[in-house]
Amino acid sequence: MHGNDSEAVGNDAERQHKSRFLDAFYKLADTTLECRVSGAETVIKELVKSSEESDSSDKLQYTIDRLIKGLPSTRKCARVGFAATLVEVLRAFPGATAEQVQACILKYLPEDTKENHVILARGLALAALVRSGKAVEVAGSVAKEVLDLGMRYSHLQLMACDIFKELLNQVNEKKFKKKVWPELQEMLSCGWEDCTPLKLYVLVQAASRFPGMVDGAFLQENWGCDSILDKANYTHIVQILQAQFLVEFAKKSEDAQIQVAILGFFVQP
Repeated sequence: MHGNDSEAVGNDAERQHKSRFLDAFYKLADTTLECRVSGAETVIKELVKSSEESDSSDKLQYTIDRLIKGLPSTRKCARVGFAATLVEVLRAFPGATAEQVQACILKYLPEDTKENHVILARGLALAALVRSGKAVEVAGSVAKEVLDLGMRYSHLQLMACDIFKELLNQVNEKKFKKKVWPELQEMLSCGWEDCTPLKLYVLVQAASRFPGMVDGAFLQENWGCDSILDKANYTHIVQILQAQFLVEFAKKSEDAQIQVAILGFFVQP
C-alpha cells in the first residue's frame, strides 16, 4: 500500500507539473502584462526543470511549435505574449536553433497563404527570431524572407524595414558579405526605374552600415551616383514615394475606372 501511495503521489505531482506547463500558454494571451509575464516565466522554468530529463528536447520542440502556432491567434493579446515568449525561449536555450524556427514557420505559417492573420504571424515569427539573436547564422535566408514579406504585402513594409535594420545591426561585415549580400545584390541593382520605397530603404541602410560593400563603384554602376542621398537624387526619391502612395490609393479604390484613371494620369512620362 505504501508503494502504491507513493506512486499515486508521484503521478499527481507529474499531472500538476504538466497542467501548470500547459496552463502557462493560456496566460500568454491575457490582456494584463503581469499575467503574460507570469506565463512566460512558467514556460521557461518548466523547460529548465526538464533540461536534465531525457525528453527535454521534445518539450523544447513542443514549446517552439506551440508558440509559433499561436502567433496567428486573434485571441486577446496572444500575438504579443506568444512572440515575446518565443524570443525569451530562443535566448535561454542553446538547443533552440534558427533552423527549428524556420522549419516551424514553413510548416505552420505557409508562405502562399491568403489569410492576413497568418501573414502577420510570419512577420512576428521572423521578428522574434531576429530579436533573439539566433538569426545571425542564417542571416541571408532570414533577410530574404523578411524582404519578400515586405515586397508582397505593402501593409507590412514598415515591419519588414524594422526587422531588416535590426538584423543588419547584428551581423559583421564578414557575415554580411558571405550571407546577406548575395541575397540583396540583385534587388539593389535595380536602379531608379524599378526602385520602390522598400528597396530604397534597404539600399540606404546597407550602404550606411557596410560602405565597403555598397560602395561608390556599385552605386555609380547601378544608380549613377556616389551617394543615394545626394541632393541631385531628391527628385528620384520624391517620385518613388509619390508613386507608392498612388498605387496604394488605387488599390483601396472600389471603382476600377478610378484606379485606371489615377494610375494612367500619374504614370505618364
